[in-house]
Amino acid sequence: MELAFVRLVGGGDRLYLVGGVGRDGISRSLRLWELVEGKLDGNTRYWDELRRLPEMMYQKFVSVCYHNYSHVHCL
Repeated sequence: MELAFVRLVGGGDRLYLVGGVGRDGISRSLRLWELVEGKLDGNTRYWDELRRLPEMMYQKFVSVCYHNYSHVHCL
């Protein structure tokens, strides 16, 4: 699996990543990650997956954008 598209979103003092995960540039699922500090070492950061868009909602999303991710805007 690879990222088909990504968008960075800021919220307060947090940073989120919204991305389509799939193969060959075609997204098969939409996921949300948050950049968090490591629990053992405050200097280490990693992307923690928070949510995945439910399959039925994702199918609606794909039918609207038809794999043209330049029109995907995240707030």
